[in-house]
Amino acid sequence: MGDVVGVCFRPTGKVYYFSARGLNLQAGERVVAETSRGRELAEVVSTTPQGERAKGKLKPILRRATATDMGRGEENRLREEEARRVCQRLLRQMALVAKLVEVEYAFDGARITFSFASDEAADFQELQRRLKEIYDAEIEVRQIGVRDQAKILGGLGPCGRHLCCAAFLRNFHPVTIRMAKDQDIALNPTKISGQCGRLMCCLRYEHEQYREARGRLPAVGTSVVTPEGRGEVKAVDVLRERLTVMTDDGPVEVALGDVREAAPRPPAPAPVRRAAPPEPRPAPLPAAGESEAAEAPKKRRRRGTRKRRPAVASAGAAAAPPEAPAPQEPASQAAPSGAARRRRGRRRQPRSGDGGPSAAAPPSEG
Repeated sequence: MGDVVGVCFRPTGKVYYFSARGLNLQAGERVVAETSRGRELAEVVSTTPQGERAKGKLKPILRRATATDMGRGEENRLREEEARRVCQRLLRQMALVAKLVEVEYAFDGARITFSFASDEAADFQELQRRLKEIYDAEIEVRQIGVRDQAKILGGLGPCGRHLCCAAFLRNFHPVTIRMAKDQDIALNPTKISGQCGRLMCCLRYEHEQYREARGRLPAVGTSVVTPEGRGEVKAVDVLRERLTVMTDDGPVEVALGDVREAAPRPPAPAPVRRAAPPEPRPAPLPAAGESEAAEAPKKRRRRGTRKRRPAVASAGAAAAPPEAPAPQEPASQAAPSGAARRRRGRRRQPRSGDGGPSAAAPPSEG
């Protein structure tokens, strides 16, 4: 007998490990355990520690549950029903769109937990405030998912038995659509979904066995040799280990022991086709710098003045005699430029108040 025991606080709930402190406990006994949220009434479900959760520092089991403890637990169940009715009345008054799933009283009555299910995120602050005005205890309001809701409420599955999560599953494990495909189950949402709207948990139970069986069977599309001849696998019956093979004479069903895989047939030669003429490749586009450099000279040529070419006389026409050059005047007789004329004018004008030679002479005396 180990000193570590596994207990659960509700039917089919998660298993938590505690230190037994030398108590000789057996599976099925009711105990009072010290938790991080206070004292709770629990049931021993395992006396063999499993996993990493059973290691490290564990909280203690205080004692075996007495008749007084059991009576307090039943009293808490009645108080939970009363708190449920009060909470539902407040929901109607506040017009909150939420479904009250569970009300849970702590063992010592110091805390009340209200669990709701809602399709949308709801604000329960006002509801929590009103509940605190009614009850002299700590109020905890939480929103749970659809799988937790199905686990708490329970029900019957399509197999006619109680829901697995409510009957014996203590933890939720991921379920994928690949598990349904590996088991050749029709992917009909109404057939593979549970009451919670998620994939059924039972799709996981036989998945590993199907994977091992498929590893021994040839895949669909494999070429095999049967007693009726060579063919291709079209379907596989995993449970019966039989194959449907398409031969030259038609489909046949054979057992796994009567077939063997064959080497694939050599592929037929591809028909020879005339090669199409190569398409002309488009000229590469010039880079940004090259295009600007190529366009720059063109712009300069367009801006420049076009020189006129002299008319070329026809061969039949007589060439005009060259004109005699006009006589040029000597450099001394050339007309002065404008700048020279302005300089001469400035020299001729007298300056005011200047007693130079250009000033008027005073009249002479008799």
